[in-house]
Amino acid sequence: MKFKLTMLLCLVAPAVVFAQSNYKPGYIVKSSGDTVKGYIDYREWHRSPKQIQFKSAVGNAEVQLFGPANIKAFSVSGETYLAYKGLLSMDKTKTSELSNGVDTSKSVDTVFLKLLIRGPHIALLRHIDNIRTRFFTREGADQPQELVYHRFYGDDAHIQESLTYIGQLNLLRNKYDGNEEMGSSSIAYDESDLIRVVGKIEHTQPKVNNDQKLSFYVSLGANYTALQILGTNDFGDASGKKSFSPSLGVGFQLFNNPRIQRWVFRGELDLSYVLTDINKTFVYNAFATSNKRYQLNQYTATFSPQVLYNFYNKKKLKFFAGTGLNINFSLYSKNEITTTGYAANTQQNAYDLKNVWLGLPLQIGASFNNRFEVFAMYDYNAAYTTYVFFNMKNETYRGGLRYHF
Repeated sequence: MKFKLTMLLCLVAPAVVFAQSNYKPGYIVKSSGDTVKGYIDYREWHRSPKQIQFKSAVGNAEVQLFGPANIKAFSVSGETYLAYKGLLSMDKTKTSELSNGVDTSKSVDTVFLKLLIRGPHIALLRHIDNIRTRFFTREGADQPQELVYHRFYGDDAHIQESLTYIGQLNLLRNKYDGNEEMGSSSIAYDESDLIRVVGKIEHTQPKVNNDQKLSFYVSLGANYTALQILGTNDFGDASGKKSFSPSLGVGFQLFNNPRIQRWVFRGELDLSYVLTDINKTFVYNAFATSNKRYQLNQYTATFSPQVLYNFYNKKKLKFFAGTGLNINFSLYSKNEITTTGYAANTQQNAYDLKNVWLGLPLQIGASFNNRFEVFAMYDYNAAYTTYVFFNMKNETYRGGLRYHF
């Protein structure tokens, strides 16, 4: 019980330490044009940041806040943001939020735009907020211009698109490249397509992000499993023998942002087994007793998609907690009740056991140099029977090592 509580506390811990800083070397460009080097709290900015935290030295206690109204730009970990004051389109582009008829409303705001690619003449930038994603082009030092795109329901209640940005890009291509114009359906309003087009216009290749997003690993662990039979059953109040067994696994992990490595998505395939039995003596009268023994041999392959959070996140040392879903595929070589003494018999295939069943893994661990990992896990498993008055399930504790390639 104490172990379960510890696991739950460790899973809650990320929420407590979510504000942990992640200062990386960077610089800001002041309104005067001066560049100041220092350290910027680098975050997983799924939306464009409204302000940043800046320190002149990583050990300084003093933190300065800068927004697009008081600096021209900032750069950290290979990402550059430019300040922009001007018009933003305000129509929504998600299918569930589309307007009836085209919505061309705009609003003036001061925001940060992320630089995606820059050539000799043109830069492509992006802004994301809770309304929509917007892309901009900038010629030289001119004011950025939004690439105009609208989605809306037409008079026939079908979704329509206004692809003004195609014409804007054609003008830039004619001005700087001179090649054949692009067709109206040849460019999607998304980051990868727009980077490709601007790169072709400028004969510029986008910078390749060499940070490894996907990696693979192997795991070796040990399982401690207790069979539980709960409810109205001959073995309902008996204690089963604890099963110790090895587990072997392979998996992959994907960082949401490989430069920050805060959130981790994993898929793991493990092989394990449970060999256990339960014994119970029944006394019917002074002359009739029997001993019943239930034996279970269960062999399981588990696929487990997982989400982990590195709540202490340094380059050489990380502490993490996470959870996921265990999808278990089991085979049974023994599912047998043997009765000795009074009414002796052997009942094979004693219970109807599921071949596919689910579980909830709760996990904590530590990673060293992004290579070696130690972990402890508690598997809260669903029952692998479908009886009304009792069920059977495993309570499993696991510990082990992982090695990342």
